[in-house]
Amino acid sequence: MTGIIHFSSSSRRSRCLSRRTLIAGAACYAATIAFGPAVRAQDDAEPDAPVESFPERPLYEGNARRRLQSLLELVPVDALGGPDPNSWLFTWLDLQTHLTALGSPDLYADATNTAAILAPLVADDPLFPEALNEDARGIFGFSVFDVHQVLVAGVAPDQLTLYAEGLPVADLPSAWEAAGYERKSGEAGDYWTIGEDGELSLDSPAGRIGTGRLNNAAILNDGIVVFAATASQLQQVQALAGGGGESAAGLGDLEVLISTMPLDAVNVIPVPGAGLEAQSITPENPGAELNQTTIDLLAEFDEAVGPMPQIEMALFGITAGIVAPLAAQEDGTPSATPEVLQSVADARFFVHLLAGSAADAVSAAEVVAWRIEHMVSPVGGEPYSDLLTPEFSTQDAGEGEVGALTFNSPATLAVWKQMLMMQDLWPFVWLEAE
Repeated sequence: MTGIIHFSSSSRRSRCLSRRTLIAGAACYAATIAFGPAVRAQDDAEPDAPVESFPERPLYEGNARRRLQSLLELVPVDALGGPDPNSWLFTWLDLQTHLTALGSPDLYADATNTAAILAPLVADDPLFPEALNEDARGIFGFSVFDVHQVLVAGVAPDQLTLYAEGLPVADLPSAWEAAGYERKSGEAGDYWTIGEDGELSLDSPAGRIGTGRLNNAAILNDGIVVFAATASQLQQVQALAGGGGESAAGLGDLEVLISTMPLDAVNVIPVPGAGLEAQSITPENPGAELNQTTIDLLAEFDEAVGPMPQIEMALFGITAGIVAPLAAQEDGTPSATPEVLQSVADARFFVHLLAGSAADAVSAAEVVAWRIEHMVSPVGGEPYSDLLTPEFSTQDAGEGEVGALTFNSPATLAVWKQMLMMQDLWPFVWLEAE
């Protein structure tokens, strides 16, 4: 699913360390980090209501469900996932709503808080590693930290990336053409290309950064910019923007899950049911032998709590306002900073499991709660109860065929990213019937 994200050190503003991660901003950052502009606060949100809209921007009208669906209407169905049926379908990040929930902090002002804000977020976006690279900003005309929403569908190299709002769209064509993109006209509209068939061009600065994934670009309605590996894929998106074709927004299972997700969600990843079948999960560190041992253990657990029903699709995500804890200094004391941001009090990790029936949705909630209480992670060696605290009633967790599960954490809600990256999803897996 991912490799190592390296933040470019060519920015004149800052330099940054990296480690294996999938996210917008690795958990390791150097001491001096400068990110994109401060986020505008929302003036008309009700005091106790989740932040859900930017009134003057049409894409931000309504709640998170509507915002995500607005982007999915531009994604072709065949762009979701990849050749591996276990692949994540897409990643969606609403960065600005996340920041607004935290009081619109100035990301330039405090590198420590900036790292804590970005560390819990997942965005499999080819431009995040270059967010600090001013050369990349010149090539593509923007930094991803200027962007409000990012949706990445598919798996590299056949990846589709949409950036919504916050971009200087009037200036992008000149930046692209100066960087070597050629403007062309297609049946669905104009686009810019450095390689229409997804070929890797190391002679082009844009090609070196995008490794083929950013070869083709277009500007859609409402300030949305799309990049695709191939011109044909890009033209599909442009056709959808014009009202033609079948979009991912109409995919039945996905539509059901999105209709139940929290209104203040800011980061979500849908996983096909096959990706949670026990045989498909191989822990990254322990290896196949322990994997089989865990499957045997789950079979024993089934006798105690009952089997996990077959899961058709799952939606993993977090709500606005989660920050990661500060890393300790070498002597073990917390890093000092004048004003450390804290997570929003009602921030949470959620997992919505689409089962075959309402009864199965309740059963899934019961199994997950039991496993978290009794099971030790085969990946990290910690009891799951040290990582997650269920905040749902098993009998009331069912929303139709969806088991809607919410969690807090005794440690940090940023653990959701670790669990997904390491495929440490054993509380949620199901066993194929023999």
